[in-house]
Amino acid sequence: MLKSVVRAEKVPDPGQYIGAILERVERKKIYDIYGVHEWEDSEDFIKQVSKKTGKLLRGGEPDVNNIAK
Repeated sequence: MLKSVVRAEKVPDPGQYIGAILERVERKKIYDIYGVHEWEDSEDFIKQVSKKTGKLLRGGEPDVNNIAK
């Protein structure tokens, strides 16, 4: 996924790879792309990105599937 060999849209559960990607990619690059300074885990990262982009489900829950893609 990091090398774009597999399209994220084709992966059944793209959210499961977020943690591994966050561990491998430099934090500054994550900040430059997504504007998130700090996060505790992949779930916290997803929540912050979903709020920042406005991709929320009913009740204000993050749209994990779309954010993960």
